[in-house]
This record gives sequence, structure tokens and C-alpha cells, in this order.
Amino acid sequence: MPTVFAVGCVVLFSCVALADPAPAPNDQEVVAFLKAAVRHRLASVRELDGWFVEETYWNKAHETSAQPVAADVRHSFVYANRSGWLADSTTWLQSRPQPERLRTSFDGAVYREYTPTPPARLRLWNRSWPPPIAGFLDVHPDGLGCTASAYFLDSQIDSVRRERVGSYDAYRLAGRLAWLPGASYVWWLAPAVGYSVVQVLLAESDPTSVVPKARMMVVSDDLRELAPGIWVPFVVRRTRSAVRTGGAWDWGYVDRLTVLEAHVNRDDATVAFQAIAPPGTAVLTTDDADLDAVGGDISAFLERLATGPDKALLAFAKEHAKP
Repeated sequence: MPTVFAVGCVVLFSCVALADPAPAPNDQEVVAFLKAAVRHRLASVRELDGWFVEETYWNKAHETSAQPVAADVRHSFVYANRSGWLADSTTWLQSRPQPERLRTSFDGAVYREYTPTPPARLRLWNRSWPPPIAGFLDVHPDGLGCTASAYFLDSQIDSVRRERVGSYDAYRLAGRLAWLPGASYVWWLAPAVGYSVVQVLLAESDPTSVVPKARMMVVSDDLRELAPGIWVPFVVRRTRSAVRTGGAWDWGYVDRLTVLEAHVNRDDATVAFQAIAPPGTAVLTTDDADLDAVGGDISAFLERLATGPDKALLAFAKEHAKP
């Protein structure tokens, strides 16, 4: 369009050549940019530590069981860096009266699992092992854990579009993993929270068929920026459903991770000693004054061992129970 100048009452036209607008990026360029953004986010995480509560509920409606829903609650301290990780967990099972404590670690070469309950035992494996919460949190130091971002970086993307998911404007990317035949993924990445994966869907089918036989939905909520560009979800819900006898879909289990406390990149080697006492232990000062329990108060979570999942979590499981 010509540029217009007004000089007194005379209007002059200047024929200035304007460059054509830059073309919109194609899907390949968008995917390349998003993968670069995810790599940058993961590379920014050196350390992660915190206290977490995981609730799991198993649907027993299709089994011969007196309990319609089986439940367990795990209260854990987890510390991870780029060399390895350690975890100290206490698990309460609906079917057992006594909690079980488990200490696990991975030093980059050997996975160790120590059970202090008599008879105490230590098991060793020469293999890589992801941290206990790797399936939930998407902020583990680079190279650790089977996270949604790690799978996205290893994926072949088939389609890209913008989509509103929850409160986020996100990129919806559908694709697959070459080493996992019969499975398809959909990732939703939100720019507003550091290109975090705010939702991911896995659909499984027989490798010889496109008909799904199982699916898993993971939704991250309450994301908080704990360090510049590093967002951590403080609530993560996950449910898996499958085709039951007769061809009907129903949920198999639903779980929820609640972050009680989390930190990234503290660069404090003493943080690993926070798990010396089992989760839930009362903390006393030198004058024996009661302080908060180690790892925070989880009484509300333990109550649900008897009552089962709350209505909101059960509704989430039913909502995503079928395609």
C-alpha cells in the first residue's frame, strides 16, 4: 500500500515497496519449535525435591469382591538430580492394617530397594529405574523418568492444531512412538506455563488393528512457577480405562497426585536428609513441643481409604472411561 504524506494542502504519494508478510510456520516448524522449548525447560531443571501424596483407587465392579473400590495411599519424599534419585515412602493399603515403608534409590547404574519392616531386606538391580512420581510430574531433571515430555521428544507427530484445554490455550499434537506399536498419543502443551504438558492421552490398540482396547488420560492442574520458566503441577489426575467383557468401556483405576511441598534447583546437598524419619512422624523441638508431622498432615487422604474416591475424582474417571 502506498505511503501518504500531507504537505500543506497537497497530498503526495510515495510508492514504497513493502515486503510480503512472512508465511505462517508449517507443522514441521511448529513441532521443531515446541520440541526445542521442551528441551530448554528440561535442561533448566538440575534438582527436584518435595513431599507428595498419591491416592489410587481400583474399580472392582467387574470382579467378585466385597469392596467395590480398592484403595491405597502413598506418602513420599523424593529427591532427584541429573545423576540419580532417592525416595522414602510409606504406603497405607485398604486391605492391610499396618503401613509399609519403602526406601528406593538409583545412582545412575544400580537400583536399590530397601524394606525396613522385619525381616529387613535390600534388593539390587543393575538397571535404570524412573523415580516413583515420574509418571505424574513432568519436570524431572533431563534424562530421568518416563515423563510425558520425554515421550513427546521421542515422537513422530502426525497433526498439530491450537485448542483450548481447561484454562489454557494449548498446542494439540497427535503422534506415535516408533518403539511402541499399537499406541497413539495426544499431547497438549501450554505456552503460558513454560510449554508444560497440561494434558496427555494414550490410546492402545492391537498392533494389527486401529480399534482401541485401552486408554489413559493424565491431566495436570494448579501449575506453579517454582523457578523462572519451570512450572510444576501441584495436582495431577490420571485414569486408565479398558474394554470389559461384552465390549463395554469402564474405568480400571484412577489416581491423583497432590504435591504438598516442592522445590527445584535448591543446590542444597543436605535436602536429601529430610527423609530420615518416616513420613507422618511427629516433629519435636528440644523442649518437646509438637510441630507439624514430617511431610505434612495427610489425615484427610487416609480417611478416603474407607470412603473411596471423592465425587470429583470419580466423575473424572467416568468422564474419560471411553472414547
